[in-house]
Amino acid sequence: MGNDDNADLGLSPEWQDWVIDNALDGATVQELVDAIVEEGVDAGLVEREVLQLVTSAGFRAAQQWRRRALRHKKVNALRVAYHRGHGPDVIERRAGVSPDDIRALYMRAAQPVVLTDVVDRWPALTKWTDGFLKTTVGHVEVTACTGRNAADDPNHDIERFYTKMPFADFVDQVAGAGVTNDLYLVGNTRFLEADGADVLLDDVDDDVQAYLDGPVVKERCSFWFGPAGTVTALHHDPTSVLYAQVRGQKRFRLLSPGNVPALMAADGTYADIDVDDAARGMDDRVYDVTLSPGELLLLPAGWWHEVTALSPSISLGLTNLPGPTSFAWYHPGKVGNEVVARSPAAAVDDNNDDDNDNGTNDAT
Repeated sequence: MGNDDNADLGLSPEWQDWVIDNALDGATVQELVDAIVEEGVDAGLVEREVLQLVTSAGFRAAQQWRRRALRHKKVNALRVAYHRGHGPDVIERRAGVSPDDIRALYMRAAQPVVLTDVVDRWPALTKWTDGFLKTTVGHVEVTACTGRNAADDPNHDIERFYTKMPFADFVDQVAGAGVTNDLYLVGNTRFLEADGADVLLDDVDDDVQAYLDGPVVKERCSFWFGPAGTVTALHHDPTSVLYAQVRGQKRFRLLSPGNVPALMAADGTYADIDVDDAARGMDDRVYDVTLSPGELLLLPAGWWHEVTALSPSISLGLTNLPGPTSFAWYHPGKVGNEVVARSPAAAVDDNNDDDNDNGTNDAT
């Protein structure tokens, strides 16, 4: 609703927001008036201005948009319910799958899969020891994340943890770190684009190119390196990725893109909710996948995943997949995060929405 509609109203902006919010949720004019009068506001003023609000052109437009949103919500809820009843019991681990079949059976269906015979011959699997890395790219300056343990939300605003050092120093720190989430080289720091670092891609076998849109390129390849115990909290990506494990093991805990509790808890791309709690909240499945060296995980855009290193680990993320696999517009965690002033005298509980199906089909 535009500000001009309400420019002459006596109610505060906070009360105006409260009236609109609750009226859209189905509260009657009398319920709204009674609730505000109980807070000591003049009855005559309240009735006149509530009527002006709910009969304005802006409010009618908001009602139309809300109806559209709720209808899309129901369609998405049906998709979620269908997935719960027909989704796979486990994430498949497969060998001998052609690139065409990967695209037809998994990428188009937005279904994760582990490929066990695509990167299993990479020279990097045996060459990338600490000594080799220090000799080959130890001089390259790296931007690592340090001091993560001191933060309650180490995956938000990661730039505050950035520390520059020679890569050789980082390798030594990882070797002596033990089990910790305090030290991590994450993909966002784009290590392979640093001057001299992309020589490591000489140790990536060409076989994987058949599953990509062209060769492995440093601009579309992220490098992850850290000790056992590093954790990337539950989040989704708007781009599909082929995630190759080079050293160590990582455990992925996956939830479908339609998991409502995760969507409701989303702030940006992260969701501050326990994976098991998110699954129980809608009788959903948690898919547990442990990725070992030489294995490749196809992770379609939108899938929620929490990642934990079970041992010192190096991984590569490849994002130049063929077809429509990157969706810059997909940011559900940014939708509806506007701050709305709420009154302590809320007369209508949010749960009174007749489109709320006890939380089980509340897809957005």
